[in-house]
Amino acid sequence: MIKAIIWDIGGVLGEYIGNCNFWKNVKEEARELRDKFGSSKMSAEEFIEKGSKLLNMNKEDFLKGYKDYTAIRLNEPAIKIYKKIKIDKYILSDVSPLFRADRAEFFKGVCELAKETFWSTDIKMRKSSIEAFKFVLKKINRKPEEVLFIDDVKELTDRAKSLGINTIHYQNPEQLKLELKDFGIKIK
Repeated sequence: MIKAIIWDIGGVLGEYIGNCNFWKNVKEEARELRDKFGSSKMSAEEFIEKGSKLLNMNKEDFLKGYKDYTAIRLNEPAIKIYKKIKIDKYILSDVSPLFRADRAEFFKGVCELAKETFWSTDIKMRKSSIEAFKFVLKKINRKPEEVLFIDDVKELTDRAKSLGINTIHYQNPEQLKLELKDFGIKIK
């Protein structure tokens, strides 16, 4: 029986509307850079310095491009589902330290409905680390089989599933409703 749902923000409760090509030519190098920065293992200054060099940009253009890359809007249909579910809700979201406060404010209404919000910058781990899932399970005091994790990135749902956590690989609100129903979760 599902007793807690861990929701992702970006790509599930929020829709990315930014420049998805920002890191296009340096995906692998950018992943390591973003992982270190997003888990607070690198300063903003170092991230901007390395990112601007990696993309061969000046720092101002890099910051503008990075801000455009991370642009997001509320996914109202998914949020409507989120609000109707009465099971304990938690947020686990990777976020840039540059925009963590803005993201928390933008999703304030969503975060207020969660029992707890786990931002990668605060827990110093990103969802790409299995340790992030172990940390959240411990903090919410739930067994993996009692938890459902919803994310739009298959690699991340697979990682959670490897611990025994139930998962939904989010694609759209209609698919989400159907899969929630398959888990016996009522949307009131």
